[in-house]
Amino acid sequence: MKKNLLLLPVGLFPYGELIFALIYSLANAVLPEAASEIFTLALSALMAAFYISCPVCAVIWAVFAAKGRISPYEAAKYVLVVKAVHTPAYVFNFIAAFLGVFVGALASVWGIGIAAVSIGLAVAADVCTIALTGTCSVGGVISMYKNGVISKKYAVISGILSFIFCADIITAIVLFVKCRRSCPDRPQENLL
Repeated sequence: MKKNLLLLPVGLFPYGELIFALIYSLANAVLPEAASEIFTLALSALMAAFYISCPVCAVIWAVFAAKGRISPYEAAKYVLVVKAVHTPAYVFNFIAAFLGVFVGALASVWGIGIAAVSIGLAVAADVCTIALTGTCSVGGVISMYKNGVISKKYAVISGILSFIFCADIITAIVLFVKCRRSCPDRPQENLL
């Protein structure tokens, strides 16, 4: 269970800016001005540590899964959960980019910049997010291959699809279902 806590920063990654902005806003409303500067510096350091820890945790978790410290069933289950948690962030980024293009179209000449920036930020956030979950997926796929749940060809295809938008969640579902059917070490669960 402790190993799976490594996925917490990965799961929170696309929501990090929102969380830190909310903390910053609440603290600035409550703290006096002198303490506000110190708090801003501390929060900036915490935010930097969080964003540095995300890829580190993803790689460590993937290595644990690949080396067999996390069962194939657990790996498939937790990767699916993290990918599902990220789905609203993908939708939000798509809507934000669309609104940026819409506002850009209304803003005439300056709109090209607004549209480009909104699309660029949305794409960058999505690419970073899928890179993190894809890294975790690769560790799980290696574990599934080593334990005979999937073939080498299936593992390679699944590993590649784990880094492609929309295909990643479908791949995670398929891998979870395969593990659920064929992993002898999975705990018995009640569906209801």
